[in-house]
Amino acid sequence: MLELIDAQEAVLGTNEHFLLGTWLADARAWGTEEDERRYLVTEAKRLLTSWGYGDSTILAAYATRSWAGLVGDYYRTRWVLWLGEVRARP
Repeated sequence: MLELIDAQEAVLGTNEHFLLGTWLADARAWGTEEDERRYLVTEAKRLLTSWGYGDSTILAAYATRSWAGLVGDYYRTRWVLWLGEVRARP
């Protein structure tokens, strides 16, 4: 399964429209001051991953978009943790 995630990450990295770094850089560029830039980057990440906030029970972890940098880092890490828990159970 992790090999498939790695392959997906590699394929996504070949298309400029699916690069997380570009998405975040664009969001950052829209801000006029540092606080606003940080806020916009945080909201851009939220839009791609959860559509919700930490205290939200609605739409949490709903977005799950496939973007290079997101699949190979954020989602792969979550799968590694989950697989580790499954393997550790009797």
